[in-house]
Amino acid sequence: MGALLTYYLVIEVACLAASVAFLWRDPRAIWRLQPWYLLAVVATELTGTYLTRIADEPNQWVYNLYLAIIPLFLGLVLYHIIYALTPIRRVWLYGWWVACLAVYVAETWATGGISVYNKYTRYFVNGGISIACIYYFVQQNRVPGYRNVKASPGFWWLYGTCCFYIGHWVITLFAPLLLHPGAAIFGIRLYKALNFILIYSLYGLWSYAFYLRWRTRRPSPNS
Repeated sequence: MGALLTYYLVIEVACLAASVAFLWRDPRAIWRLQPWYLLAVVATELTGTYLTRIADEPNQWVYNLYLAIIPLFLGLVLYHIIYALTPIRRVWLYGWWVACLAVYVAETWATGGISVYNKYTRYFVNGGISIACIYYFVQQNRVPGYRNVKASPGFWWLYGTCCFYIGHWVITLFAPLLLHPGAAIFGIRLYKALNFILIYSLYGLWSYAFYLRWRTRRPSPNS
C-alpha cells in the first residue's frame, strides 16, 4: 500500500472525503457530481501509480482517458457558475465540448494511439478553462450589484480552478528554467514544488467551497 501513496493522492482523497461529507445530499446536480469526479481523480492517480511503481508498465493511457473527463465536468460546472452571475447561451458549453472532442480525437489519431502524451489537447483544455475563469472575474467587476463572494461556494471553487490552470500555464511557459538542475528549494526541484503548491491550492479551495455549500444549506439556528 505504501508504494501507492503519493503527496498528490493524500490531498485528492481528502478532497473526495470533503465532497462526500458536504455534498452527498445537495439539491443541485453540479454539486452532487463533485464526489464522482473526484472519485475518477483518485482512481486515475491510484491506477497510474500502480502501473509505474508496481507493475512496471506504461501509464500514459490512464491519464489520457482521464483527460477526456476534464473538459466535460469542468466545463459544465464553470458554465453554471458563470450563468449564475451573468446569463450565457448554452451553445458555448456545447461548442466547447465539441471542440475539445475534436482536438482530442485528432491528436490521438495523429500520434498513433492513446498511449502517447496528448500535449496539444492539454494545452487546449487548460487554455479554455483559464479563459472561462478570467471571463468570470471580468464579469464580477462589470455586473452591478453587491455580491458577498467570500461566502460564495461557486466563487471559491472557480478561484481554486483559476489558480491551478493559470498557474500551470505559467509553469509550462517557464519549464526550461524551472527544470534546471540548480532550480531547487530545500533540495526539491522548483518545478515539482510549484506543481505541489498548485495541486494543494486547487483541492484545498475546492474543499472549502464544499464546506461553504454545506453551510449555506444548513437551517438557521433562529429559524
